[in-house]
Amino acid sequence: MENDYTSPNWSNLEQHRMLIESELKARMDYFDWRDLGISNGWISKPFCDTHDSGYMTDEEELAWENGEDPCMMVFRIWEDKIETDGYQQTIFDEEQ
Repeated sequence: MENDYTSPNWSNLEQHRMLIESELKARMDYFDWRDLGISNGWISKPFCDTHDSGYMTDEEELAWENGEDPCMMVFRIWEDKIETDGYQQTIFDEEQ
């Protein structure tokens, strides 16, 4: 039996990746992306970090009660370009 395997053409790999990425972006808006993350357990449901509580794990809650200051990583969702442009760089941001 003859080997019918053809090795992939890797020269177009980046072009194919960009095409797939653009197709995904065209089919998935922010809400689809958010809901996918929630349904897969990658992110929590939206909450206000300033006013809501109860999003610490038991371990974080215990550390907090013992006077420690556990970090909880949070993503800020910008409502529009004006809000994004008003963002102030912090020490955690990469230098640009």
